[in-house]
Amino acid sequence: MLIKSARKYLLLFLAAAIIGAALYTGFIICDLFRHMQALALTISDQEEKFLADRAEQNEEKPTDPVTLLVYGTDAEVWEEDQDQEEKGNADTIILTRLHPESGDLALLSIPRDTLATIPGHHQTKINHSLSYGGSELLVETVEDFTGCPVDYYIGFDFQAFINIINLLGGIEFYLDRDFVFANSILEAGQQKLDGEEAFAVIQSRRDPMGDVDRVKRQQRFLGAMIEEIDDLSLEELFFFGVVAWDQVDTNLDIMTGVSLADAFIDFSRENLEMEVLPGRFINIDGITYWEVDPARKEEIINDMFYGGEDGSVESDD
Repeated sequence: MLIKSARKYLLLFLAAAIIGAALYTGFIICDLFRHMQALALTISDQEEKFLADRAEQNEEKPTDPVTLLVYGTDAEVWEEDQDQEEKGNADTIILTRLHPESGDLALLSIPRDTLATIPGHHQTKINHSLSYGGSELLVETVEDFTGCPVDYYIGFDFQAFINIINLLGGIEFYLDRDFVFANSILEAGQQKLDGEEAFAVIQSRRDPMGDVDRVKRQQRFLGAMIEEIDDLSLEELFFFGVVAWDQVDTNLDIMTGVSLADAFIDFSRENLEMEVLPGRFINIDGITYWEVDPARKEEIINDMFYGGEDGSVESDD
């Protein structure tokens, strides 16, 4: 009799626990749903404002050329209260010139080991400017070094890059060789890369020319990424921007960013020009630097960014 009573109370206790857990889970789901509804309404309000602004401007798209500095840091994650020097150096530096009217896009990579004078500091590798003074000093250093005023900058840390690639559903990319990833091999050829795989590919420096070959691969990847973004509808592009903007360091507001991306709706690889600043490896006090040829630098920038007009660029060399 005692055993039967114990079983009865145990069953009642289990039933109550299950019902309680179900109710608690239900409350969590309802609360989550309310938060999702609030987020959806916020995004919808932003989208409505964006589309209204576009309508007021008679659907006009930007036509003036824009210079954008895209960089990646070798730090894994940025923290708000993290010391600047702990946020890492600029692992990738790509100066981009967008011509919305013609649809032309120029990508000029500056190798991370490039020897340059950092304002307020000394002559060293250009990528150190990020850890010395953040994106503002990196922009100032690149402007002095190239002679090109920078309109906007966009910076990615390790995790942001991975998240954004995954947000796009991966990137179709041609691998020019095999790559080691997570104790496995990504074979040469056309591949669909997720965020982690893409990061492994663009970070690898196991090439004959080391970082110089790597930046060429980064340029190709950025071109593939631009094509992927260009395939998004205006609405998809807006929602992508809302999510992605929280992951990057930029002075570009989301409305301008979406408008610029939308201006390249008919983007074609034929309109894409890519270069790496030419030079040679030199050794100073046991440290290897990339010494850029100043005459070729000026020639390439004038040709890519200013249509070959002489005297358009005046750098610090």
